[in-house]
Formats: sequence, structure tokens, C-alpha cells
Amino acid sequence: MTSFPLYTADRVRAAVDLADLLEPVADAFTAFSTTEGAQAPVMVLPVADGGDSHVKAAHLPGGRHFLVKIANWFPGNRARGLPEGGGFVALFDASTGAVTAVLEDEHHLSDLRTAAAGAVCARVLSRPDATRATVLGTGMQAELQARALTLVRPLRQLHVWGRDHHRALALAGRLGRDLPHLDVAATDDPERAVRRSDIVVTATASPTPVLFGSWLRPGQHVTALGADAPAKRELDGACLHRATRVIVDSRELALRYGDVHAALARGEVTRDRVDGEIGEVLAGRVPGRRTPEDITVAKLIGIGPRTSPRPRRPSPCWKGGTHDPRAPPRLRPRARRRVRGPHRRRVRTEHRLPRRPAVGEGLDPERHAAQAAVTPCRGGTAAAMPRMSGQECPTPRPRPLPTAERALVRTRA
Repeated sequence: MTSFPLYTADRVRAAVDLADLLEPVADAFTAFSTTEGAQAPVMVLPVADGGDSHVKAAHLPGGRHFLVKIANWFPGNRARGLPEGGGFVALFDASTGAVTAVLEDEHHLSDLRTAAAGAVCARVLSRPDATRATVLGTGMQAELQARALTLVRPLRQLHVWGRDHHRALALAGRLGRDLPHLDVAATDDPERAVRRSDIVVTATASPTPVLFGSWLRPGQHVTALGADAPAKRELDGACLHRATRVIVDSRELALRYGDVHAALARGEVTRDRVDGEIGEVLAGRVPGRRTPEDITVAKLIGIGPRTSPRPRRPSPCWKGGTHDPRAPPRLRPRARRRVRGPHRRRVRTEHRLPRRPAVGEGLDPERHAAQAAVTPCRGGTAAAMPRMSGQECPTPRPRPLPTAERALVRTRA
């Protein structure tokens, strides 16, 4: 029997952090919405006591791998002193079906990917000058969403609400210690907090709405990601009615699960209430926020390609095919060649960065497998090397603002 590497949760946590995943997740959204034949089947299995198991697969045409993920979530484990999340990610060779790697991540990659997805939506759909946010929820995902927002928007104020106020106080305390530049407070009045916010995130497992359309005001952005099963709902029908743009990760999944599904079942909205997919917005095929006064809603269920492998451009910290975290990008002379034309005797020396390594060359295998489990695969030639915590790699150049976002900045100015 062919052996394959097994990576435990501790090793995965050491290899990948939240900031590593923003661009891979954005690329995955785009690939899912723009690649013909992209496959992302999802199955949700409800279990007793509010637990559920999500089985997701992903494959992009031409990719070398396909992936199957099982992510379990059992909120009742909190009272038992056990982890609420569990599961694993299995990576397969697309040509042979052989297992390439298994990551027993204990829901860690799923948590980070979802948080990164929320940050990508906020970056694309919220106003660039957003400084105030409210998070409805007190669990792991609520905490990660709050942290992720600070990576994409200049937040100064954050409110946390939960049905258990003691948990909200505890979460606000942790965030306040870790994010000293933020004014973080727990609130027992969610309506007041929402009305004062520029960005609202719902991250609960509630079966009934926790955010109401009457609370919203022009210019806000809402990311709703807790309702990922038919029996869950966080937004009432008025939220979807008041929104000027409703963007989802997958049209198909939004009609089957969560808030849009619930509103459809009650006749509160029609199928055309969905304006597009976040990948279409990223690709420029569908407009996102059009004016500073738009109310935008991003409804996320969770798609398989956020988990599928795609080789990405490597970090510039490469030296002779091995990773050197201390080394800056070095230029080296290329072979001298004569310049054609009338000045034949002139020669020039071109410089270039060290060559890109082949897939897996010089990579730490744990990090390579973890990165393979978060980005879509199209069979490229360069492997990703996301920056690990504590390494002194050069900071990558940020992407330019989308055209619509630049327009909003000019409008505000």
C-alpha cells in the first residue's frame, strides 16, 4: 500500500496563519466563478444536538489534484470540555486517484479559510474608509472575523454581541488585549451597535434571525456566514430587501442553504435577489459596491475551491532552490548577449531574480501540504511559500485597489 504524509493539527497551525490565506482565498473565489467545469459539490449532514458534518469536494479542470474535506461542528462539545470542531482534509492525485496527503486539521484550516473569505468580501464590498464594526457571535469564527477585518480595513472601534453576555465580555477582553489599537467593547444592545457600524459580521449558528433590515443604514456592509445549513438563519427578509447588492460565494449553494434559502422558502424574496458571486466581482464581471450609499450583503455558505490546491508564485526568499527566510531578493547577472541592430558591438547585462523552484523543490513538506489545501489548482509550475510566523520575509507589494474602490475613495475625498 502506498504511504502518504499525515499532518496533525499542531503542525498545520505552525505552518499557516490567517494573513497567509487572503490572496489564495481571493484567487479561489475567482477561479470557482470563472473556470468552466469547476466542480464543488457540498453535502450537509445534520446530526443530533445541533451538530452537523459538512462534506465538500473540489476540482478545477486541468488541476493535478482534487480534494475532499470533512468538517464537523458540534457546539454541544463546549459543555463536555471537548473541541467543537473536527475533521480532516484529504488531497488526491487527479490522474491516479492516489492519496497525496491527509491533514488532520481539527477544523483549523476551515476556520482560517472562512475568516479569510470574510475579509476578502469586506475588502471588495465595504467602503474603504470603514472604521467601525460589529460582530454578532462569540465563537471561534466570530473572533477570527474580527481579527481578519483589521487586515483589510482601518478599524478603530469594534463591538461584540452574543446571546451569552459573559462570553461576549470574554471575547472583547481577548481582542482588546491582542489589538490595542482598537476600542473593543461588548454590547448588550445589538441594534444600537449595528446602527453605528460601517461593517457588520454575523457568525452564529442561530435558527432565527439575529440581524434585521430595520437596523441597517445606507453605506453599510454585511457579511453573513454562520447560516450554512437549511435550518440556520441569521438575516431576516428585510435585510435582503434593503440591500442594494446581494453577493454570494455560490448561487447554487445560496439557494439551497442559509439565509437566501430561508427567505425563498417563505416567499420573502425571489431567485433574482442574488446579484452575483464574489468571484465574479473580483474578476470584474459583476459590479460590487457602486456608490458610497449602497448597502451590500455578502452571504457565504462555503465552497470547495477555497480548499483546493493551486501552485502560486513563490516568496522571493529563495536561495539556490531552498528557502532562506533572512535573504532579501537577490539579482544575479544573466548571460551576456549581443544587441542586434546597428550598434552590434554594444552588449548589455540583464538581471533577473533567482529562478522559480519546481513544485515542492526546497519546500518544507508540512507547509507545502497546508498551502495546497487552501488554493485552487490549475497545474501551474511554481509552488507557493506563504510567509510563516516569525520569518523575516520581505512584505509583498499590496494589490492596487479595484477601480470601483478607487472611485469611492475619490468620492469621499
